Order: sequence, then structure tokens, then C-alpha cells
Amino acid sequence: MNLLEVVRVLNLTTLIKYLDASGLSTTLKDEQGPFTLFAPTDKAFEALPESTKQSFLEDPAKLKELLAYHMLPERKWTYEFGKDSLVNSLNEPDKLRLNSFRYGKVC
Repeated sequence: MNLLEVVRVLNLTTLIKYLDASGLSTTLKDEQGPFTLFAPTDKAFEALPESTKQSFLEDPAKLKELLAYHMLPERKWTYEFGKDSLVNSLNEPDKLRLNSFRYGKVC
């Protein structure tokens, strides 16, 4: 199962719409990966102002940049998240800072 199929199984409909609009759905479907995707829920997208959501659809290149920032070109498990680990995003040279939290504290 590729990552796009996982997103569909989880019924993340807004994310699917944005992945399609940005062209990243093709990347997730056709490329072998592995990828890690930090995927917001539909509820998280609902909290955004309508103007922001509309701007995502009006600028596919900017949307792709934003979504790629939340993807890693490798598989990362939560137990691999260290304290302030920096990892390359799919949108190189941008890096993501990863932390693992337990009981409200960074592990």
C-alpha cells in the first residue's frame, strides 16, 4: 500500500484534495518512497480561515511547497524522534525539527 492509499483509507479528504491540487498525489502514488507524511486531519484544516484554504487552491506551487515541507524523503518512526532532531524535508533544503513528547514533556 502506498502512502496515498493510506491517506485515502484514513479518509483525510481535505488532505487528498490538496495533494491532488499540488500534484503531490502523483508522487505518493507512483514513486516507491519511502516517505513520512505529517498529515493534518480534516478538523485541523477546518480551523483555517476560508481565505487561507482558497489561497492554497489558487497557488498550486505554493501549496506543493507547504505540503512537501511536511514530508520526509524517508520512513521515520516516532521512536526515532529525538530531542530537537533536525531532518530533511521533501522540500530541501528545509529541515523539520522533530521532538517526542510524553506527558507534556519533551523526551
